[in-house]
Amino acid sequence: MKILNSNGISAFGGLNFVIAELDNKEIGKTLNETLPKLGAQSKYNWRDLLYSYWSVFFCGGDCAEDLSSNFKPNFSQSPKLKIPSPDRVLNQVVEANKIKSELAKAGISVNDIYDLVNTDKPYTTAIPVLLNLLQEGIEHIGIKEGIVRALAVKEAIGKASPVLIAEYNRTPKDKTLLRWAIGNTIYTTITENDVESILPIVQDKTNGMSRQMFVAALGKVKSEKAENVLINLLDDEEVTPHALEALGRMKSSKAREKITMLTNHPKALIRKEALKALKKVS
Repeated sequence: MKILNSNGISAFGGLNFVIAELDNKEIGKTLNETLPKLGAQSKYNWRDLLYSYWSVFFCGGDCAEDLSSNFKPNFSQSPKLKIPSPDRVLNQVVEANKIKSELAKAGISVNDIYDLVNTDKPYTTAIPVLLNLLQEGIEHIGIKEGIVRALAVKEAIGKASPVLIAEYNRTPKDKTLLRWAIGNTIYTTITENDVESILPIVQDKTNGMSRQMFVAALGKVKSEKAENVLINLLDDEEVTPHALEALGRMKSSKAREKITMLTNHPKALIRKEALKALKKVS
């Protein structure tokens, strides 16, 4: 390794050679490809988490807490390490193992939660386990998103929506992708009993684009109240295409006039969805 700058020499500089050799062996790549997928909003990948944790012991440390105390000033100088907090390291590993263990008790064998997301096979016995895990609380956003996506199956209809809606309401509004994923699962699990809980979500503009799939989901239930809300949402461009989809599915004759007007909208997507909806309501 060529030394470009000798200022601030650290006794931990040799760690860079160890990390470089791990990368040469593609250990970091293997970790990221093999371990449970992390959410799009995750600040750290598995390489970051495990390299940081291992580095504590490479340098004579005793526990993960050394990341935030004894070694943090030195590790932070390394261009090859991205240092998370000890809690983030430990929680992610613990939660991933907990999910695997709880599913095993229900007779479901997985390496990680995304095995369920990506399978075509039914996993009915996993549904109550996943709902319990959400209710108990999962801190890691990528793992939580995996649970949410795994619930987007017909076996969760009539069971999952109340838990998912509660999760949506307690999730910070800046976690847009997770909140959108919850709405996407609601699109599968929605029943008429869920409408009253969903209407406040779609009418609150501060929920932003995370409302989109909730709006689309309302088209799958028969509700005059939902129909009226959807017609009003045609004026909200952030969700207009989804409201058009929902009203088209409802075959809403009440919305025909506004839908017709939207066929001349300046935005191509809205025009396209309006034409599709108009064919269904005419």
